[in-house]
Amino acid sequence: MNWEALGAVGEVLGALVVIGSLIYLSRQIRQNTDLGRAAAQREVNAAFNTVVYNLNSDPEIFRKALLDFEGLTKTEQFIAHNSLAPFANHLDQVIRMSQLGLESADSVKVFGDICIAVVTTPGGRIWWDQINHLIPTEAAAYIERRLGDPPETLPPPMTESLSWFRPDEA
Repeated sequence: MNWEALGAVGEVLGALVVIGSLIYLSRQIRQNTDLGRAAAQREVNAAFNTVVYNLNSDPEIFRKALLDFEGLTKTEQFIAHNSLAPFANHLDQVIRMSQLGLESADSVKVFGDICIAVVTTPGGRIWWDQINHLIPTEAAAYIERRLGDPPETLPPPMTESLSWFRPDEA
């Protein structure tokens, strides 16, 4: 065998090694992207669970806020706002993550429906009308857009769909 033939074989082997390395790296990048997406989704769900868990600190004020926000004292309205605003803040985070490809459109719809179910309650609507200009941009635009949809396409208000948020029986 001559040196030229050996050089040609070496070049072919080198090219195959480079192609193999590129295939390996692309698989690793794809796997890391999938792991990153899964971690981001777990974090979003954990953050939402924290939002819901924090409602346990004063669930009666939250329930009253959904029914009659204006009937609360100023202090209770403040507490209620601090219970309601995290829902919109969370939606904003999910929308932004979706725009980056880290969350699904389904997650945006689910968390969006939860916000709509809050905002369409009698008290939730009053709260929203007072605060919407202070809610993060993406969530505020999403909620306003959805509120313009036909009512039959929206989820029912929480005060209608969840018995524990309904008014006490007279």
